[in-house]
Amino acid sequence: MKFQIAATRNTEYHLRDRVCIAVRDRRTGRWDIEHPAIGNVVTCMFASVRGGWRAHAFSTRRIGSVMHFGEAPEPVTTGAVRVVFEPDANLVAFYQEHAA
Repeated sequence: MKFQIAATRNTEYHLRDRVCIAVRDRRTGRWDIEHPAIGNVVTCMFASVRGGWRAHAFSTRRIGSVMHFGEAPEPVTTGAVRVVFEPDANLVAFYQEHAA
């Protein structure tokens, strides 16, 4: 099981493997418990290429690409990913404590 955080300009998407388990506002630090990405899988990512968009796998070229949660009841596409990092041990404990 791999935990990681993919952050856009305004939002952190907390992922377990490719499933979104939490969403947090980067400015306020508040958790958005009703975000439509939660519980959904990153089905692909899109990179801007020569004025168009090219789909690619989640595991490659993430910085600058957008994540697409295509299996959500209403598909969600994020802003461009600016940074991807692993959560610290306290956040992993938080995830496990608050798992549904």
